This record gives sequence, C-alpha cells and structure tokens, in this order.
Amino acid sequence: MVTINDIAKQAGVAKSTVSRYLNGGSISKRTAAKVDKVVKETGYIPNSFAQSLKAKETKMIGAIVPRLDSYYLNSVIDGADTYLYNNGYRLMFFHTQMNDRRSEDAMRLFIANKVDGIIYFGDKIDEDNPASKLKSPPIVTSQQFVDEQLYKIQVQSAELMADYLYEMGHRRVTFVDGGDHSLDFDIATQFKKAFFNYKGTFWQETRFDFEDRESISSLLADSPRLIVCSDDILTLTLMKECLDRGIDIPKDISFASFGNHPTAEIFYPGLTTVHYPYFEFGEHLAAELLNIIQNKDSEHNEYENPQLVERQSILYISED
Repeated sequence: MVTINDIAKQAGVAKSTVSRYLNGGSISKRTAAKVDKVVKETGYIPNSFAQSLKAKETKMIGAIVPRLDSYYLNSVIDGADTYLYNNGYRLMFFHTQMNDRRSEDAMRLFIANKVDGIIYFGDKIDEDNPASKLKSPPIVTSQQFVDEQLYKIQVQSAELMADYLYEMGHRRVTFVDGGDHSLDFDIATQFKKAFFNYKGTFWQETRFDFEDRESISSLLADSPRLIVCSDDILTLTLMKECLDRGIDIPKDISFASFGNHPTAEIFYPGLTTVHYPYFEFGEHLAAELLNIIQNKDSEHNEYENPQLVERQSILYISED
C-alpha cells in the first residue's frame, strides 16, 4: 500500500509538503505538479477519514435505528440519507433492536468515530436511557423534530379519511390498532375525533395481535361493515384472513387504512389508504441536523399534504 511517505520520497519533497498538497494548502505550481505526477503514477488514494479528523470534521452522520423491518421508518431513513449524500455527508447505521443498552453502545461508537452529528430514529432520548448521559455531538430525534408537522399531518389524514368514508355512506367504524408504531403515529385519536364530527356516527376500537390470528374471530363476531386500521400491513393481514374465510371485500366488509405501503396497491382488492410523505420527513430531519452543525437558522418548510388513495376496498352504501 502506497503511503504519504512514499509519495514524498518519489517526488523529492518533504512529507509536510505532500500533506499540504493533499489538503489544498499553498505550495508552488512546480512542486504541486511533481507531487501530482507521483500521486497519479502510484494510484495513491488519500485517507479521507484521516484528513477530515485533521479538519475537525468527518462529514459522517450517525444513525441510531431501532428496527429494520419497518417500511415507514426505512422510507424516512432513505430521505435523510439522500439529503445528506447530496450535501457531502455520509450516514452510518447502528441497529439497536429497540434496546437501550444497544443505543448506548451506538452513541459510544459514534462519539469514538467523531461523527459530526447523530440522528436518533425513534422517540426522544429520556433520562432513563443511558445514552442521555453521554457527551455527544449534535443530536436530532425523529419525534423531537417532526412533532408539530406530524400532528398536522395526522389531523389532515384523519379528516381526509373521515370525510371520504362518510361520503361513501359509512356511519359505523371498527378501528383496529396493533401495527407498526415506528414513528409513533397516533392516528386513532385524530381519526376518532374527525369521524365524530359527523352526527349519527358510531365507533368501536380494538387491537389485533399478529401472533394470535384467531383473535380475528372475536373481531368479526359483531359483523362489522367497515374496518379501519392504523397501518397498511395490519389491514392487509386482516383482509387476507377474511378472504381465506370466504368473506367478500368490500361487499361484506370494507377496509381502509393509513400509510400507503407499496403492497396496498398490489393486493387485490386494492386497499384504500392515505399516503404520508415519509421520504420528506427524512429530508427535513437531515436538513435540521445540518443547520445545527453549520450554525444556520432552522428552515421549517411545510411538508407535502397527505393524499387519499382510493382503491377497491370500500363499498358505497346508501344507508348504514
């Protein structure tokens, strides 16, 4: 492996001169040409990490990720990674499996590697989390940053769905929770409030356990005409169970959800859902961190509004 010492010897200059050349320092054109010639001939690749340490920045951002099996969370991470890459930064991942001890390990690793900042994809780091005791570079958490905008999107999404279902003739809803809460979307509260804005509406709420598929029997015992779930994967699971039992969707039971997972369109009948701007969440989260690192004012841009995606899972009924 070619080193900076080898470059200096072959170019006939001091090691410090080669270092200045590699870091964009001031040296004569003649000397720069000699060093450049040797660098190209040897194929020398500078250690960018070492260079960044000398410059007191690494252009690296640490990402503490609680889980890897969430489409929604992965979409947010994708947005953050894309934004950081386009702005000259790289994202390092540490998967914690939702374990506080692993969160602490992640923080120690990132601090040791001198990352410029950390994105904590999850809830706020409370005092009980050992990671909160560590002296670290700037940190933003997904919940800390998007809370205000997230609330607005939840309200808009709930109103979109409530308006649509009411227009489709539905007055009774069975809401099922128990899905992916990686981003802590409390859509149930907002949807219930929006649905009850209409007179003559009725609400029933329950939970579904993925590991206890027989729990669907108790869910179906009351013969619901409309089931709305907190996320698409949960909804599609219930829809499959119903289809396996010979239940016609949407003739016997209508289904709706929130999130717009890619499989919601592939599944038949297609699932009516609300699309959230997850990728934009990630972009704004990364932008906020870079503003902190670079001592710039925050730019709280508005997110794209959620959109209702109508498919085949909702039946129009003239009366309930």
